[in-house]
Amino acid sequence: SVRELFFSPGWENNDIGAWAAVRSDPEKRWVTHAMISNPPAYVHVHIAERLGVPLHMFFPMPWSRTKLLGHPMSSKELDENAYWRLLSYSWFDQMQWHGMAAAVNEFREKVLHIPKIGMWHSAGSLLENWGVPFS
Repeated sequence: SVRELFFSPGWENNDIGAWAAVRSDPEKRWVTHAMISNPPAYVHVHIAERLGVPLHMFFPMPWSRTKLLGHPMSSKELDENAYWRLLSYSWFDQMQWHGMAAAVNEFREKVLHIPKIGMWHSAGSLLENWGVPFS
């Protein structure tokens, strides 16, 4: 299922998974000050929002809009036209989001205790709208 594919085992459990890796632990004197992530992690922007910490994205392939290269997961045919290359990022982002929205919103509400986001506010659009740096 999408849930199993994109989230750590037990992602809905507060004690394991991505959320457990970054949340503060009073016994270990751990405080998260910033997050570094890559696009396929998918829950990065939501966890950073919950923690109120800066997020910086890193990935070896272009994963942010560009007219020079289409999205890494897009069709080669799209690469022949700058307009389609640019749009390929939005298309891919929306396709991913429509498959994961229910699971992500459940994670936001039940684990992170932050409000759900709408169908047009995917992780990719949040990264772009919030100006998250990408290297």
